[in-house]
Amino acid sequence: MLPKNRLLCMLGMCVPLALSAQSVVEPISASSAGAVDPTPARQRQPTRLNADAPQCRAKYPLAALSNRAEGATRLRIIVSGDKIDAVEVVKSSGPTRYHKLLDRAAAEAMARCPVISGFDTDGKPTNTQIELVQTWRIR
Repeated sequence: MLPKNRLLCMLGMCVPLALSAQSVVEPISASSAGAVDPTPARQRQPTRLNADAPQCRAKYPLAALSNRAEGATRLRIIVSGDKIDAVEVVKSSGPTRYHKLLDRAAAEAMARCPVISGFDTDGKPTNTQIELVQTWRIR
């Protein structure tokens, strides 16, 4: 069983999250009640962030490593269409300046991740927010 900080939860549903695997998050879309379209329905495609790509791997900052800083950085990634608009630190990995280095390294790495744009049922690009956790451990 994964620890709680390794789960992605949206709308009351949690899925395991690992930075070494591809994360797929489906955005929320509004449904049109009562309207029936005679044309075949288009398949909705979720926006995906490939967190397994080499450019997404955060390097342990040397100063943080030397000072044995560990923790978990929770990030929110805001995606518009096929690009990342912002990466926000939702929860820091810890209280020290070395933990802030870990947070910054995680945010910068996720900002480089490739995005596979999703589309709604009308074929328009979707915007979404993805939350994930970068865990920092010294072995």
